Amino acid sequence: MLCTRACKVTGVVVDEEGKPIKACIWVNQTGTWQKGAEADENGAFKVTGLRAGAVKLRAAAMNETAADTERTESTVVAGRHDVNLTLPRGITVTVRINGWKSLAVRTHERLVLSWKRTGGKIGHDLVQVDENGHAIFRTVRPSRTYILSMGTHDLLSPLCLFHEDIRFRTSTFDAQFRPGKTITGRLHLPDEPDPGTLDIQAIRGPVRRMGFVDEAGGFRITGLPEGGYRLRARATIRGDRFRWRGTANTGSNADVFLARQE
Repeated sequence: MLCTRACKVTGVVVDEEGKPIKACIWVNQTGTWQKGAEADENGAFKVTGLRAGAVKLRAAAMNETAADTERTESTVVAGRHDVNLTLPRGITVTVRINGWKSLAVRTHERLVLSWKRTGGKIGHDLVQVDENGHAIFRTVRPSRTYILSMGTHDLLSPLCLFHEDIRFRTSTFDAQFRPGKTITGRLHLPDEPDPGTLDIQAIRGPVRRMGFVDEAGGFRITGLPEGGYRLRARATIRGDRFRWRGTANTGSNADVFLARQE
């Protein structure tokens, strides 16, 4: 029956074998995807507050968005209560970091699994590394190509971990640290920055590394896979924002002149 007021859609999410699966339900009635509900452990979901008419639905794993799951899309009429969505289960993969216990630098703590979403944006799944150097990713898609990198709070770490074009076919993957590369340079400002506002980072795809900045404005970004990077620097001086964007290759020295942002 076609609803005339605020409508809802209910249904069930199942995997490729017909078993219920917990998931996020994404909704599109206006040209933009928004999270509408969560399916529980029985796969049951209810999306409320819909307008009368057609509504697009997508089911996604809990760490994914609508851009990751275009194959699960279904268009229904708001007011239906028998919608079935199929979401293939991802496999569980344990990433094992070789030599973890013998590393001199032990402040690395998160693995970042990245993939390209529809439209070219990057999706991320961040997992804590345990004391044995293992990280478990639970919704890996065998059909998807991944990039594996390391997130860290250690600004001076000389190590990096970076594997690209990965297709996970088994439940384990052995990852290897390598000596990282460095970008150095100097930040130029017209006056002293407000405390805690000066920083610079190197960005390339899923790889993002913060730089260490000394009192004289010299910076050092370490632990980078070799290649070119976009650099972004920012600071605040007496409430005014200063910014700079540019590029640099590992092994280079960059002069960065921050300008007031209008």
